[in-house]
Amino acid sequence: MVHDAGTQEREWMNVPAGNAHFEYGWIGIFRITDGKIVEAWIQEDNLWMMQQLGLELRPAGTGS
Repeated sequence: MVHDAGTQEREWMNVPAGNAHFEYGWIGIFRITDGKIVEAWIQEDNLWMMQQLGLELRPAGTGS
């Protein structure tokens, strides 16, 4: 897993800009044939990032 970091400098998903620092992780799986990447799958841990930015997440159908 790779860890990256960023700073929220603009409004995003109704969260006002506040220069909040956040970290997120992702994993990449690549299929290589003859020394070339022929397929790639990337999975990001967006939930962790969104929690750090203060987004309140609710299961679908539970209201707003």
